Amino acid sequence: MKPEIQKIWANRLIEGSQEQARCHLYSDGGMCCLGVLSQCFIESEEGIAVNARWVRGATDDSYYLFVADNLELKDYEVAYLPKLVAEWAGVNGNNVVIGKTRATELNDSHGCTLKQIGEKILSEGVK
Repeated sequence: MKPEIQKIWANRLIEGSQEQARCHLYSDGGMCCLGVLSQCFIESEEGIAVNARWVRGATDDSYYLFVADNLELKDYEVAYLPKLVAEWAGVNGNNVVIGKTRATELNDSHGCTLKQIGEKILSEGVK
């Protein structure tokens, strides 16, 4: 992961301005850790250039899809890191490994708070 994006992401998680969601990037309950990273992209110059945004899901109004002007419908994402975000952040694949554990596991299975995940990013790094 690009060091400057890693720092932005970790700090956003630690500041605690976002409620935490599980199993979705963004839902009415909040955002998961990868949703927060996706939001960082949306707010970046690169995200603004492609009109990256959240759109409420069509079949279930409780979650949102990550979309952008240059994405095909098959590339909209609800649970894993969108390809555009991964490329921007400098990571491979649709999940991020923090220390030795996947971000989705820390967020969804291990019960870590967003703040704990942010602190883990700073102390153990992202692979």
